[in-house]
Amino acid sequence: LVTYYGLVLTSLTGLSSILGLTNTVRSDESNEIFPRPRRPGWSAYAADAVDVRPLRSLLEPSICVRDSVFRYLGDRGSSGAEAAGTASDGRRIPDQFALVRGFEYYFRPLSLHVMMLHFRSVDDGTLHLVEVYHYRNVVARYVFGALFSMMNYVARKLF
Repeated sequence: LVTYYGLVLTSLTGLSSILGLTNTVRSDESNEIFPRPRRPGWSAYAADAVDVRPLRSLLEPSICVRDSVFRYLGDRGSSGAEAAGTASDGRRIPDQFALVRGFEYYFRPLSLHVMMLHFRSVDDGTLHLVEVYHYRNVVARYVFGALFSMMNYVARKLF
């Protein structure tokens, strides 16, 4: 929670919204199912049966949720027990995630695209928030990337 609000403050997205300089690109409800990748190298994008459009930006299609996000959500807390389908803490590793809702914003003064997607583990109902940030300006991308990394490092050490 602390890192989230720190991110909002340091990225200046809150100020952009207060000044009315933020475009809402999309805000929609969904119930599309996405499988957890079984192994590194597996790609949801290569599977014809999976419609990945909800995972891509409407303004910048190159901005998308990667397969590694689903692997992280599914394998979080596991210690090599994926084959057994159970994490190290005894919970079942989710096989599928339902996209519940998606938002996309463009913060004009920052040239920043943000996608916020809410996924629900189909197995146990756990809700996950995934955010994808992309600065169009290369200098801003470098500066804010370093700032966010430092902030995340400090937060992990403190909390």
